Amino acid sequence: MIWYENVLPRAPDGERPIETMLTPEQLAATHRLLNDVYLPYRLDQIETMMSVDCGPFVNGADASVADVSLYALMDGLYDGSYAKGVRKISRDAYPCIRRMVEAIEAFPQVREANARNAARYDAK
Repeated sequence: MIWYENVLPRAPDGERPIETMLTPEQLAATHRLLNDVYLPYRLDQIETMMSVDCGPFVNGADASVADVSLYALMDGLYDGSYAKGVRKISRDAYPCIRRMVEAIEAFPQVREANARNAARYDAK
């Protein structure tokens, strides 16, 4: 769980278990593997799968929970907010995924939510 620098997520009481904290070496190895192996491999897989149809959604012409999940991931990867130590990814790196992100962003509900969130975070 790179967000918490811990093997486990936060406990139900909100605390991070000290016993399972990642060492700096383990955290660095996790970042290296995510940046250089896991994310590129999985995103290449998704891009290849989507390039057959380039639907614009993961399963073709209709949006699904898979698209919303991938949108949330890519939003953080594009702007660098996914997790500390995980590199940004260019929107141009995966054209089919980018088209899906743009299609999700075009939904009125998503535009409205993004505008509300931007106003809330810009106010801080």
